[in-house]
Amino acid sequence: MHDGDGRVTSVRYEAVNAVLLNEFFKEHQKLEQQCKDYNRTLSEQRKEIEALEAGLLKVNAKLAAHQRRTVAHNQ
Repeated sequence: MHDGDGRVTSVRYEAVNAVLLNEFFKEHQKLEQQCKDYNRTLSEQRKEIEALEAGLLKVNAKLAAHQRRTVAHNQ
């Protein structure tokens, strides 16, 4: 409750639990969204890493084949 000057004069304690519960729910929703965003980002990064690994394996295979041809040619 506020007085005529806007200063707090009393607290409605019966409303405190509802206010705290509401704040808890808001924070919980934020946290759930952050978890979803984190999991989505993690999944995207895993896919990118897999693609990079596949590319690296191809490059390594080409390099190994080239080295074998070079060794065979020099003998």
